[in-house]
Amino acid sequence: MSELIVKPNLGLMPASLTEAMEFAGFLSKSTIVPKDFANNPGNILVAIQWGMELGLQPMQAMQNIAVINGRPALWGDAVIALVRSSSLC
Repeated sequence: MSELIVKPNLGLMPASLTEAMEFAGFLSKSTIVPKDFANNPGNILVAIQWGMELGLQPMQAMQNIAVINGRPALWGDAVIALVRSSSLC
């Protein structure tokens, strides 16, 4: 089994696709993930990747990306945080 990289103050961060798939598999079996991610490692992998592209950590992505009509959507305070953190604002 591969090991996930633990970065100081950043938590678990998959360093490869294999690690990301393994990480998603573990999370999908958890009882405390949002319902659209439960038993669905594929959705978790998409959320983590999309979140990383937006600058979110994996667990932030899991809590702030909702699946609406089969599409990931950023919601809640994450939208405000990303806007406020932008140098354009």
